[in-house]
Amino acid sequence: MELVGLRVYNPDKAGRDAGDLVGLPPSGVTATTSRDEILALEADCVIHSPLSQSMTELDDDVTALLASGKNVISTAAYYAPEFRGAEVVARLQHACAAGSTTLLGTGVEPGFMFERVMPTITGMCTDIDQITLTEVIDAADHPAAVMVTEALGIGKPLDSVSKDSPFGQYFTSFFSEMTTAAGRAMGVRFDSLESGLDVAPASRDLDIAVGHVAKGTVAGNKYWVKGLVNGAVFMTVEVYWLVEPGVAGSPSPRHRYQWHINIEGRPSVNMTLDALPPARDSTGTFDPGFYATMATAINAIPFICDAEPGIFHQPVFAPWRPGTASAG
Repeated sequence: MELVGLRVYNPDKAGRDAGDLVGLPPSGVTATTSRDEILALEADCVIHSPLSQSMTELDDDVTALLASGKNVISTAAYYAPEFRGAEVVARLQHACAAGSTTLLGTGVEPGFMFERVMPTITGMCTDIDQITLTEVIDAADHPAAVMVTEALGIGKPLDSVSKDSPFGQYFTSFFSEMTTAAGRAMGVRFDSLESGLDVAPASRDLDIAVGHVAKGTVAGNKYWVKGLVNGAVFMTVEVYWLVEPGVAGSPSPRHRYQWHINIEGRPSVNMTLDALPPARDSTGTFDPGFYATMATAINAIPFICDAEPGIFHQPVFAPWRPGTASAG
């Protein structure tokens, strides 16, 4: 693969070599903040991974990229754009048709654990009553200050972090798309989705990678989504981002990243997955979540470049489906 361009959102990164930004030798590619410069490039595929609180901005950028003839693999959205309505899907499909391109939303989660691993596991079941999916992340060593303090609200007063804030609305949509995609992989259409955000206060003063967290301020949040079928909860998704594991009774991951898949059915199936540093890592700086997220995007490039134009949904072989036996 050949890197031909890099868009950055921090003006301090503009004009720097892409290699320099990630601690590698010079690549010959200079980072730019210009959207137009990226659109003008000849590229087979764009890895789209900004931190955003605006779905409008994301849609504007992605549709422009697709229409310009570039396939797009995004870790920011597009797991199940149908959740946001038929008009959004139609706009994305139109851009794909205009550029003869393909769009994929992926990542380690959303995009992999619950939309690919979980549905595969359901292939062991003849009946399913309920599914609970839990992500637990210890973000104390997370190096991205904007992500931790602004997007997650860590260290802020409890009443300033809610699902109605700009980032709250973005992540509520983000995890609702993921829940929709997880259901779609099994042929389950939810009658409705309920969602919310709960915050937990720090039990003591904390010093984390990006600064100080005072006792009583936000030390963790939990996004949750419930998918209802025939009036009953069929799927529950819980996403914990914490800088004090165990705060307010929250789960504690064995390392920094952990996912739980609990399926109640015939048979019932429970699985816990950890993302860990390689055994050879002696620095303690390896972030398994960063690597796992980007691996799902990079590994998908040849498949998305070869795919038919349109919105790509990741296939799962022989999952359980409602018509196979019973749903709930």
